[in-house]
Amino acid sequence: MTPNSATGVPWLTIWTEPRRTIRQIVDRDPSYGVLLIAALAGALSTLEARWMAMPAHPPGTWPLFVAISAGLGALLGIVALYIDGFLLRLTGAMLGGVANYAEVRAALAWSEIPAIAAVVIGIVAVLLGVAGPMTPGMSPMARRASGLEVLHLVLGAWSFVVTLKCLGEVHRFSAWRALGSIVVLILAIAVVIFVLIMAGVSIGRLMHPATTI
Repeated sequence: MTPNSATGVPWLTIWTEPRRTIRQIVDRDPSYGVLLIAALAGALSTLEARWMAMPAHPPGTWPLFVAISAGLGALLGIVALYIDGFLLRLTGAMLGGVANYAEVRAALAWSEIPAIAAVVIGIVAVLLGVAGPMTPGMSPMARRASGLEVLHLVLGAWSFVVTLKCLGEVHRFSAWRALGSIVVLILAIAVVIFVLIMAGVSIGRLMHPATTI
């Protein structure tokens, strides 16, 4: 039985019933749709960014550059999913979570659906000339204040809410504790970066000691 037969259409129900949807997905097949969604998220985000940054007179190789960038974006989307899944499984376990790596990856991937929808809308807007470089005379400030950007913010925020609910469900704790696991991860990364910077400074001082007169 596929998750579709149990949840209706998880691509739709994940918007309004994220906990029930992700629970039925991971109970049947935690790998269902995960790689596809991760690749789509990476590829489409890269595609939108490249099109929005397209110069007024793109070179002939521009389409090839965009295609290669989208392919790399898909690959990076999958790599990022595995790295984030590994780390959030660890921080979730620190707070009492019980999810395995596959379940965390599923939660992260499926919670990307609203963000993917925002990117698709952005790409369609660029193709129609509503936003991006195809809009003549539109300043960057006006573009940022456009309804498209507001829609991006709203769907991005909802995607984050869905992430918290999905993470909480697979770890079998609250969305607030899921937020805590993300905060713990951010703090841990900040500490590692700080230690590396201080180590680099110390090594630099050892290699180039200050001279005194």
